[in-house]
Amino acid sequence: MTSTINYSPKLAEQGIVDARATQLIETWRENSGLLNHNFTEHMSHLNHFANPIDNSGLADLLFVGDNSYLASVYGEEWVQESPENRVKVDQALLAIVSEDYECSAQSYSPRLDLLSTPIALPQGGEKPVNYFRLILPFKLKRGNITLFSYASPVQQ
Repeated sequence: MTSTINYSPKLAEQGIVDARATQLIETWRENSGLLNHNFTEHMSHLNHFANPIDNSGLADLLFVGDNSYLASVYGEEWVQESPENRVKVDQALLAIVSEDYECSAQSYSPRLDLLSTPIALPQGGEKPVNYFRLILPFKLKRGNITLFSYASPVQQ
């Protein structure tokens, strides 16, 4: 069963999650939520999702950073596959978490959540995970909003 607890994004700014989350949210605020070169150094730790508002309610995964938490869970082989050949992320879980991405896009504000969920692995089986997820909405040049997220595992 998936559980999501929403926290104030200010906790990420205060360093409660980790140093990268703090840098990301500070940079997001300094750049007024505009995607620019200041995020380049963080891209390998981020995942890029389609805006559910523009995508039939789903936050489809568009890009997986090589050093992201998702990459560590699913494995290097999965990340290296082309998106069309990659085993899809658990669609039931995607539907649940898409609501959070939609909230972030609608409010145009960061969102910090603690997720606990079993993740169906591409090679079979499940892995229980607990992680903080920082969702950052970015405004593109044409005014569209796209979403990136950063995840940091919670040690048990």
